Amino acid sequence: LETRKADGSNNNVSLFGFPEENDWVLHGPYSDKSLMRNAIAYTLAGWTMAYAPRVQFCEVVINGQYEGVYLFTEKIKRDKNRVDVAELNPDENQGDDLTGGYILKFDKWDGADNDGFTSDYPADLDGFGTTWFLYHYPKPDEITEKQKAYIQQWIRDLEFNLMSPYFDSPQYGYRQYFDVPSFINYLFIQEIGKNVDAYRLSTFFYKDKDSKNGKLFMGPVWDFNLAFGNADYCDGWQTAGWAWQFNEVCPSDAWVVHFWWERLWQDKAFLRETGLRWQDLRNDTLSNERIFGMVDSLYNMLVGPANRNYQRFQTLGNYV
Repeated sequence: LETRKADGSNNNVSLFGFPEENDWVLHGPYSDKSLMRNAIAYTLAGWTMAYAPRVQFCEVVINGQYEGVYLFTEKIKRDKNRVDVAELNPDENQGDDLTGGYILKFDKWDGADNDGFTSDYPADLDGFGTTWFLYHYPKPDEITEKQKAYIQQWIRDLEFNLMSPYFDSPQYGYRQYFDVPSFINYLFIQEIGKNVDAYRLSTFFYKDKDSKNGKLFMGPVWDFNLAFGNADYCDGWQTAGWAWQFNEVCPSDAWVVHFWWERLWQDKAFLRETGLRWQDLRNDTLSNERIFGMVDSLYNMLVGPANRNYQRFQTLGNYV
């Protein structure tokens, strides 16, 4: 939804104490009977990543009709208080201006305004599938041909490096392109939730101008309503195992995990950094006590609203 002025122009406002903006999301967690999965995941990401959508539960009433519990959150977009990359205008087609900022994603082609390009490599290291990179910012109907050409070539160079024999070289390998800490933090949130959609759908990543650290950053996280055991396909109900190994569990699925993660897992230095970061986070930021406290606080907040929600939508005990 958008907050607008009477004349239809954007109305940048602060809602629920969030930074001022005009693009928002009301997520109805209909398929998530706990109502909490997105709120939990976004909160965990906010503790560990550069940015995660802020969240606030609310009850929605439209024209006097009660519509249940929704999660009010921020739409993923370029903004100094959201994905903080440089603005890229249609007239910026050369030099440092051309190098950022871009937001791309792996996702389905839902909606009318979509465009993107394919990877030069099969989606996984066994040679299966095709990966599409979709434009998110600049929008598909606003990005220029020169901007398309630039980001496509930049991704090609990245993937050529990642597939090379020297991919794990600290000086000449993929670290020239990837912001490794952001990949590690992103991985933790997906794996904590054992997200069946992880890495392959609703997967965002971004690149700023070269002059502002032009590496590729993973995130923000998005769409965990089927995570935390809430899917009845492709072992989505299992807590054991790795979400990034989805291709082994569902080898014929059309939406596969791109080979980036397989390749990273072949780098011993990446594994070592992942382990050290995990130990550090578990000591404080992602301790059991802090996580359980957050979940309990969400539960306590929802007791009354959830009862009203399930009077409106009688899905408890029924398959969704």
